[in-house]
This record gives sequence, structure tokens and C-alpha cells, in this order.
Amino acid sequence: MSIWLQSVGTHTEPLDPDWIRGCDELLSSVWSTKHPNQWSEGDTVVYYASGHRRVVAVVRLCGNAEGGAGGRWQWRTPVRPLLVLDLDRAPLLADAGLVPVPDYKRLSVAEYERICDLMLAVIKANPSLHH
Repeated sequence: MSIWLQSVGTHTEPLDPDWIRGCDELLSSVWSTKHPNQWSEGDTVVYYASGHRRVVAVVRLCGNAEGGAGGRWQWRTPVRPLLVLDLDRAPLLADAGLVPVPDYKRLSVAEYERICDLMLAVIKANPSLHH
């Protein structure tokens, strides 16, 4: 299984600050402009809000990509959320030692662990975030 970094939103169409309620479809599927043929069911995907450069979620792929009928975000892969943060509390991508990518890229285990440590620190510091 692989771990991926995936941008959500764009610089011109940034992720909604209330994305968990306003864009909750990202908690059921990840979108891609090109076929994510390297992804496999069971892979882990880390979402970062492109325009904000913040790490907002970790999800698990629970199916195969479907789509290809056209449109900008034509490919969708079903996901199951593992860890989700509000945009205003999410750690910066740079704090994990990572730089933005245009679509998606493979992460190392060490990079993934840094991201999870940062996200879990936010949750531990904010007990009201425990759902």
C-alpha cells in the first residue's frame, strides 16, 4: 500500500474555510483531473488545501477510480476519512517539511508520520475536536 499527498482546491478556487460542512463530498471521494492509475484500494491519501497550504485530512481509498467522462475533476475515487481537521486549525504543509504539488505525489512513511504527528498534536491541544 502507498501513501499519497493530494491537493484539494486550487489557488483560484480555494477550499471553503468551512469545508467539512460546505464541501463534505471530499469526505466520501477524492477527485482528480487525470486518471490516478498509480492508486490502489487501501492506499492512504493526505489532503492539503492548495490555496491555504494546510493539511486538512487523511483518508483511505476504499474503491477504484471512476469517471473519465470529461470535466475538470473527472476522476473520483471513494474514500473513508481517518483524520479530519477544520481548515483554521490544520497544520501548514511546510511544517511537515513538504512543498505543494500540482495534483498528487507519493509520500514516504517518514513524511506521513510527520503529518500525522502534527495533526494529532492539534487534536490533543483541542479536546473539543474529538468526535
